[in-house]
Amino acid sequence: MAETIKPALPRETRVQLRALDAPPDVVLTPRVQRMRNLVGRYRPFALVVLLPTIFAALYLGLIAADRYEVEARFVVRAPAAGGSGQLASLVQGSSIIRSTDDAHAVHAYMRSRDAIADLVKSVDLHAKLSRREIDPLWRYPLLPFASTSREGFWKHAQQLIDVDYDTSTGISRLRVSAFTPDDARSIAVALLDHSEKLINRLSERAQGDAVKSADQEVARARKIAADAQEQVTAFRTRESIVDPAKSMQGSMETIARLALEVAQTNANLAEVQKASPQSTQIVGFKTRIVALEEQINKER
Repeated sequence: MAETIKPALPRETRVQLRALDAPPDVVLTPRVQRMRNLVGRYRPFALVVLLPTIFAALYLGLIAADRYEVEARFVVRAPAAGGSGQLASLVQGSSIIRSTDDAHAVHAYMRSRDAIADLVKSVDLHAKLSRREIDPLWRYPLLPFASTSREGFWKHAQQLIDVDYDTSTGISRLRVSAFTPDDARSIAVALLDHSEKLINRLSERAQGDAVKSADQEVARARKIAADAQEQVTAFRTRESIVDPAKSMQGSMETIARLALEVAQTNANLAEVQKASPQSTQIVGFKTRIVALEEQINKER
């Protein structure tokens, strides 16, 4: 029988078969391994610093809308309290001083919900902050389905209004930001106008209280004068005196004359007692002095 001889394959071309379900071995080159280690080492830095910086640069360069700021400086003044001639001081304007309390009241109003509500009515602040050209992070509401409550709008608008006070000069500074120059100016002007009206209302109320208090004092003084007049009339009727002033003048003259006689009698008594201590005139002088003093008391 003839034998069949199969030629052997070259060594370099032999293939080692693997099972179909066994994964192939992956061997990383040194360069890829170094890159992988580098990424793992700087991953926190990339997440915390690099990515936010990239996002911020993209937002500021491509998405953020331009913002415009208006700055206004104002001083709150009020008439000085107390002193003489308040009406003259108001006319002359010599007692107009800085009012720190009123300035703080203005600042509190500018940060209040009432100020935002007044701006919504006067300049339509809600529409100015809801323009489509405003970037999404500053447009109100931030999301189409977000809540549009009054409290939420007040918190959003407060980010665009800032006011501070210089205690050394008494000057207040208001800064308003908006997304168009006209919007920023109109909001600032309206806010100052509303604040001025608030101060005027407070001043008018204070003046009204002062006038009311003065009227009460006048009424009280009139009542006192009327009561005194009634007492004088009753005294005239009781004593049958037409003019108490003239009657009093006559009584005062009588008292003065009697007092002079008392003084002269005392002088005569002293003279007699010194010249003749046993004289009978001494008793008469003493009796006259007692009678004159009783008459003086009666006249009084």
